Amino acid sequence: MSDKPHIYILPGWHNSEPNHWQSRLERGHSRAMRIEQEDWESPVMSDWVNKLDHMVQAAEKEIVLVAHSLGSLTVAHYAENPGNKILGAMLTAPVDPEIDSFPEEIRGFAPCPTRTLPFPHYVVGSRNDPWCNIERAQQMAADWGGKFVDAGEAGHINAESGYGPWPEGLFLLSNLLKGIL
Repeated sequence: MSDKPHIYILPGWHNSEPNHWQSRLERGHSRAMRIEQEDWESPVMSDWVNKLDHMVQAAEKEIVLVAHSLGSLTVAHYAENPGNKILGAMLTAPVDPEIDSFPEEIRGFAPCPTRTLPFPHYVVGSRNDPWCNIERAQQMAADWGGKFVDAGEAGHINAESGYGPWPEGLFLLSNLLKGIL
């Protein structure tokens, strides 16, 4: 396999708008590509996991996953049998599918997986994320065997929260790549 992996971007519910840090990463990195889901508005967990699996199986190079929100939860559900092409992942602003305010349209992603992911990864959480409190994000990192990164008061770490450009995220991705390559 190549020493320059693909970077697969997995947005969350409703996709990542053009100003979102994931969209900026995709535009600015020649090896980055978005996993396009069939239905961004009414996602079905098995469809999202199957799409990721299809893309991983078809890849000619190794892969680093860069997920946000529901995309992070998709990776956690997928990780039971990921094969050997995934080198690592950055799971940002994971959502807690077990909170009362979790939207009905995406309840099919519950329960939250608790098994260890078989590749190195960061779980990046925010102290004021409306979709996952910091303690729950820390627990996900512990359950999944990842390194937790506290992003401070960063909301849901999306464009609405002020994260179009996110140099700290690029720094984390760079560190992840250095650590696994």
